[in-house]
Amino acid sequence: MKRITALFMGLLFSIGIQAQITITEADFAGIGAHLYLAQDTLPDTTLLGGAAGGSQTWDFSAMQNHAPLHYHFTDPQTTAFAPYFTDANLAIDVVGSGFTMFMDVSSSQIEALGQAGDFFGTGTPIAVRMDPGQKLLEFPKTYQTTFMDTSAITVTMYLGQNIGGVQIDSIRFRSVSQKVSEVDAWGSMTTPEGTFDVIRQNNITHVIDSTWGYIDPGFGIPGSWQFFEDTTYTEYSYTWYANGLGLFLVEASYDPHTNWLSSIQWLQTTLTSAEDYDTELVQETPVTFVVYPNPASNYVNISSSTTLEKCHISIYDISGRLIKHYLSENNNHIMLDVSQLPTGVYILKIDTKNQSTQHRKLIIE
Repeated sequence: MKRITALFMGLLFSIGIQAQITITEADFAGIGAHLYLAQDTLPDTTLLGGAAGGSQTWDFSAMQNHAPLHYHFTDPQTTAFAPYFTDANLAIDVVGSGFTMFMDVSSSQIEALGQAGDFFGTGTPIAVRMDPGQKLLEFPKTYQTTFMDTSAITVTMYLGQNIGGVQIDSIRFRSVSQKVSEVDAWGSMTTPEGTFDVIRQNNITHVIDSTWGYIDPGFGIPGSWQFFEDTTYTEYSYTWYANGLGLFLVEASYDPHTNWLSSIQWLQTTLTSAEDYDTELVQETPVTFVVYPNPASNYVNISSSTTLEKCHISIYDISGRLIKHYLSENNNHIMLDVSQLPTGVYILKIDTKNQSTQHRKLIIE
């Protein structure tokens, strides 16, 4: 009898250590909160997504902080872009970047409605809405819950350039995403901040990017929109959630063939104060960048006015998805291979060591 009791208590103890959890709206931050994230832009190849199923263990204690992020959760109706997002009840300001994300949060789901910022480095911020919006989470979320979602974003902008002998007045870009999201694993995750009971959300998103150009033939002949091309691809990402953190614990893209992780973001939970963290966000002396050629086909050169100790360069598509990332150290000239990028309009983000951030519009033809 004592042996049976001991075995029973041991079983209870093991279940208690690594218990399945449920995520609800109460686990996410509200207006007034400040959350601090780290970005591991060059993760160790030993960091793998791991298997699906229960009682999994993920040791991500080797994650690094290459680029810090500070999120300030605010009232969207107090922002300059309130008229564009009247249905939003939460805005997330990415402090120091000039970008703000707009959300609709309810007891049943979190939906991204769009974002605002100077996407093209023109000095003029714009609002970009998603229609329909993108569902990020459904509540309650626990092991083996799943949802499907379709979202889209459309952006039209003036171009005014002659490309290949054709005068293109404007470019219209539309990205449609179809996502299947499933909580496919639960267990215990260790990060540089400690060990947490987690569930893992597996997101598989099929994307169709379409591009049109408004062709101006001149000579008084009316212009018209002409379809350029469709580009299709699939994105894979994992998101790990724990109770009471205010956001996800870890989020990363993954390779479906190797399960190797990239573009990792992870939540820092043991900061003593915002001031301790924000010392990393102090703006350094402004640096001038020149990007050429633009439009580009095979390579893009980036030259800076001074040699930079460390510079992170990211290329995003128009919907904000990270496409490529580069790291340059102790250099004032960088050449990027963009030959594999589909034709379209991209956002080039340049982050220097002390988080001085600049954006440029990049056209691939």
